[in-house]
Amino acid sequence: MKIKTCLLAALMGITSSFSIVLAIETPKGWQSGGGAEPGEVRYVPEDAGERGVILIISGLQANEENLPLTQYLEKMADKIIYDNPPGTGVAILQRDKAKQKGDRAELSLKISLMGSPVNFYLTAYPADKHYIRTITFFVEDDAALQQRYQKTAHEIIEAQYAEDMTSQK
Repeated sequence: MKIKTCLLAALMGITSSFSIVLAIETPKGWQSGGGAEPGEVRYVPEDAGERGVILIISGLQANEENLPLTQYLEKMADKIIYDNPPGTGVAILQRDKAKQKGDRAELSLKISLMGSPVNFYLTAYPADKHYIRTITFFVEDDAALQQRYQKTAHEIIEAQYAEDMTSQK
């Protein structure tokens, strides 16, 4: 499973990041560290072991095409699906349309990676006048695993959102 987790992380190294993520407290039982892209922070549960559970907060990303958030996430999902290393055996199992929820957009998809289903939950919101923050939570398609980590993932997302909104004032 460690190989799958590394491949998932590689698949997520698709965005250009420009600024560091503002510091939020790492939840108890989770580890945080820098990611593959500048400004990226990754959170992984300490007790997940070899299981594929990662939450990635991007650095600020320029919305150069001035896309609505829903279209931005659709494009990001396309990159996750189609811009992947050869031999990863990526197949789409389910893809929902991006939905606008207030000033955020959300999109979920399920892909098969090396024969195992993985759920991706993407969130995007304006973090500055010209920049977007994206947060990706991906977890193996296992109901117990999702139930165990979904609440903390949501808390991390909310903490980063609150931090970004505070910094805009």
